[in-house]
Amino acid sequence: MCQFLSKHSSFQKIRLNFSNCHQITHKGMIVLGESLKKQKSLESLTLAFESCSLITDPGFASINEALKELKFLTNLRFNFSRSEQISKKFCHSFSENLPTSLKTVKLNLLHCLSLSDEHFSILGEGFTKLNSLENLTLLLYSEKQLSDDCLIHLAKSFKNCLSLKSLRLVFQGSAKVTDTGLKSLSESLKKFCHLQNIDLDFSWCENITNESLRSLSKFLERLPLLNKINLNLEGCAQITNLGLSSLKEALEDKPLLKEANLLFMNSGVTSQVLKEVVNSLEEMNSLKKLNFSCSYFDDE
Repeated sequence: MCQFLSKHSSFQKIRLNFSNCHQITHKGMIVLGESLKKQKSLESLTLAFESCSLITDPGFASINEALKELKFLTNLRFNFSRSEQISKKFCHSFSENLPTSLKTVKLNLLHCLSLSDEHFSILGEGFTKLNSLENLTLLLYSEKQLSDDCLIHLAKSFKNCLSLKSLRLVFQGSAKVTDTGLKSLSESLKKFCHLQNIDLDFSWCENITNESLRSLSKFLERLPLLNKINLNLEGCAQITNLGLSSLKEALEDKPLLKEANLLFMNSGVTSQVLKEVVNSLEEMNSLKKLNFSCSYFDDE
């Protein structure tokens, strides 16, 4: 396969899936990296290495170093979920070699248990130079390692991405994430008036409260072009009617909103407020699709 890529160096789009190929090591990655460097016309690159636990820093570095040779790259999608060897060296090489031409970035690091807040401080340095970025997806999951500091680092890294139109952030199940982190993220996103699609998943972050939902609601109020919102706060038991009411108010004045998917699971949300939110959103002429899930609420 690598020989084929070396001989045919005029591809505009490459998509390779090596997920669950457990025998792949850094040696194979190095060969692939050298082949990718020759793809000078490449515009879109998708690589998946889910559960490839034998890949180490030299292999990751080879792939990342190939990126700086791809001057026309606009679409980058990496899946390293369940990789056990994601280190700070990987973060440095990824950050240093990101092409400034990128418009779409998707980075899947779900269940990479070696990740820490410091990793995202390093990764964030790369995002600061992506002035043309329009679509960003970061998929993260860690029960213990990631905290408010991670969100604060990410918030700072987005400061120059003023062309951002779509943001998806999955940050599931971290007990160390609190209102402090969500407030920092919300404050940093307020200036992105071009955002059209928002997808935020903080499910099972048990220490976020109504204060976080109020911060997110203030951010949403600043988005006149909002077209679609996915908000997953399932398992966030400290969010109650007050938080849900602030979200309702933020979404009512969105003339371009076509789709809303709002997922909650908490005993503090009652059926009365739930009904008010649904009725209010259903009255919006622009809304074509509404999904509202509240797995447990008081029916009185």
